[in-house]
Amino acid sequence: MTELYIPEGSKFVGQTIMQSTVEDKDLNVLTLYRDGKVFPNPRRERVLEAGDKLLCYGKLEAMRDMIPARTQRKRRPKVQELDTAITSTNSH
Repeated sequence: MTELYIPEGSKFVGQTIMQSTVEDKDLNVLTLYRDGKVFPNPRRERVLEAGDKLLCYGKLEAMRDMIPARTQRKRRPKVQELDTAITSTNSH
């Protein structure tokens, strides 16, 4: 189970839940969150809008396929250089 966010410019904006390949991937949309409103068991004909969140149930691999490639990349922590003056004074 996971929550999928539909951002502005997503290929899913303007598509119905049925068209968005959610049905093809054997994912069940349990809840649609839009503008502070909750739609449990939304109709398959409901058109998705930017900012929608879908609570989906299904196989994790199928849900990962719905995430754009640039969002899927792993976020690496920023490495900071150590101040050598601090480390040399503490080593004595």
